[in-house]
Amino acid sequence: MKSNYRKILFAIILLGLAGAYVGQKMYFTNTSEGEGVVERGDKPSGSSLMPSNKGFNKEMDIVQSEKKPQEEIFLMGNAAEREKVHKWYVEQGYYDFDDKNQSYLSYDQATLEALATKGDLRAIDALAMLYRTEEFVRNNGLAPSRQQFWNAAIWGSTFAFVRLAIGQQSGLLWAKTEEEKRSISLEVLALYGAGELRGEKWFNRDGAGTFKKVQNITLSDAEEKFVTSRAHEIIDNLQQERHKLGLDDFDNSVPPEVEKFFNTLEEIDKKDADLLNK
Repeated sequence: MKSNYRKILFAIILLGLAGAYVGQKMYFTNTSEGEGVVERGDKPSGSSLMPSNKGFNKEMDIVQSEKKPQEEIFLMGNAAEREKVHKWYVEQGYYDFDDKNQSYLSYDQATLEALATKGDLRAIDALAMLYRTEEFVRNNGLAPSRQQFWNAAIWGSTFAFVRLAIGQQSGLLWAKTEEEKRSISLEVLALYGAGELRGEKWFNRDGAGTFKKVQNITLSDAEEKFVTSRAHEIIDNLQQERHKLGLDDFDNSVPPEVEKFFNTLEEIDKKDADLLNK
């Protein structure tokens, strides 16, 4: 049941991001009669599973529940381990894991742009949100917002790859041929793959898996190789942009607490797969 919690959390955050793109279609999984199953972080047990029909627009409710201090073992470990996992995710640009991003939303465009040029990831994130407002998009399109996602990726955000992949998916709505759809789909998977190469194995891996399931995609061996090669090419291109800015290579290392969390997720997925195969 904990895997349901993880997938619901991922799906809700993904749905929140999807609102940034015109016409974006996302799918909510693991629901029952239109209600999501949410496991509360303060009581890690099967009895804590509760239906929630308010979560679609309130991903913060779930993230906040994960942040409640406790000593019991849960998906991300004990209180000390969870704090380190949350800290790492914030450093990767996942600001739903803390409450310090609100002040940036009050900054004007000029201030955000000045901070963004210095590599302030919170400013880049807020600027991308500003660039996604209806009035700005009407006058400037979506390209400026997408460019900020690339900037975030250059400066170290792995969340940027999730956002870039979601933006790429919207192209499927306008693709005219099956060949074009396939090309877009491979790029989506390569973007998720690039995020995983940077060390983040939750949102990017689940994003790729969900996308393939929803689109009913099975890759050939040649396509698998292409996606892997393209993911490495994306990272190499971003490395070059970092070097132009005088930055070192990406640090793709993962703290042991985060790696433990990823291993827990893999064990849960394996158990789920075994149950389905019985």
